[in-house]
Amino acid sequence: MADRVHAGDPFLSCLDQLDWGYVIRLPENTAIEHERDGWSEVRHLRKRRDRLRVFTDVRIWKGSRRRATVCLYRQRAADGSLPTWYLVTNLAGEHTRFVEYAARWWQECTHALLKSAMFDWERGRVTAPERVTVLLMGFGCACWALWLLGRAHERLSRRKSTTTREQRRRQSIIKRGWEVLQVARKKRRKLAIPMPPEPRVLTCQRRFPGFRKPCDASLVELW
Repeated sequence: MADRVHAGDPFLSCLDQLDWGYVIRLPENTAIEHERDGWSEVRHLRKRRDRLRVFTDVRIWKGSRRRATVCLYRQRAADGSLPTWYLVTNLAGEHTRFVEYAARWWQECTHALLKSAMFDWERGRVTAPERVTVLLMGFGCACWALWLLGRAHERLSRRKSTTTREQRRRQSIIKRGWEVLQVARKKRRKLAIPMPPEPRVLTCQRRFPGFRKPCDASLVELW
């Protein structure tokens, strides 16, 4: 997933070479070749509130031969405005793409927390590509280990049957794993990395920032 600044044929070509799926937000002046009206900027396409429009296998960007799926969705925000999201993807064009993209900011915040507050990566000033590769490998392994610890010692919130107020989100699983690790270090307790837990889905609904329609959280397990 990427924001509008990354949208472009060179970047998508790199993702195609890696055989990765992508969901990227488009600037509103992005031109696509409409089957009836010819080339048109996405902001000029007809939009209806709470209705998804999907343009499958259309040419995108004049001067480029790329064909992709472009999705647009308009939703009334809490302040009364009607923002529209324009996405390009090589996956199926459906509402799920907007749910996935809406979670992008959470993922960015999680990554910033890990690399800065926990691992203090930024102070290393490592720029050599081969050393950055090693850091990424260690970063991935550390995140996986913390996630396993967090799931093994997860705190599940319990609310009374009479409670009607909306409850806060669960604690971050990786942050929980970090707390477990720190306590074990202070008490000189040896930790064992548990086996991966059984897959599960969330049974509640979430409201994503920028996508205010309640979405089934079983689509993805969030940290």
